[in-house]
Amino acid sequence: MPKISDFRATLGGGVRANLFNAIINYPNGVGAESGTNDPNVHLMIKGVQLPGSTIGNIQVPFRGRFTPVTGDRIFPEVSITILNDLGFRHRKALEGWHNVIAGNIDNIGSENIADMYGEMIIEQLDREEKVLRTYNFFGIFPSDIAPVDLSIDSADTLSEYTVTFAVTTWDTKEGISNASSGI
Repeated sequence: MPKISDFRATLGGGVRANLFNAIINYPNGVGAESGTNDPNVHLMIKGVQLPGSTIGNIQVPFRGRFTPVTGDRIFPEVSITILNDLGFRHRKALEGWHNVIAGNIDNIGSENIADMYGEMIIEQLDREEKVLRTYNFFGIFPSDIAPVDLSIDSADTLSEYTVTFAVTTWDTKEGISNASSGI
């Protein structure tokens, strides 16, 4: 019969959900004017989701029954929650990114694919801030920038909003990432 000491030894202290880095590498020309190349701007990311993984299934009829056959891999969207700083640095960069994809006034976007897609790196850290696991997201773009709620009733809260990114693909690595931010 397993003992509590076996459980603790297996858990090893556990992974804390609040120990992470999330770094957005904006596409060419996006974010530079808003200061998002500041090495501390990642600190404004309040929350992020590690990705789920889905493999679709195809229902194939066979003798009156359906047999599931593996389908295509689906890369679900990833959402982050950002605390709004006084300079609106991420918000400006994300709105600028949307304008590059489809202009706010004229709905004309860039024809250069490198201007539309960025990357994101999420690092899960241990208590000593060593990287346990890294998720690298490739070919991302903000599909939804949520509104910022303003209210007279919100005297004791910080302004925050959620951004949902469409993801082309992602991979994982144990330990240190390829992050160029020096974090």
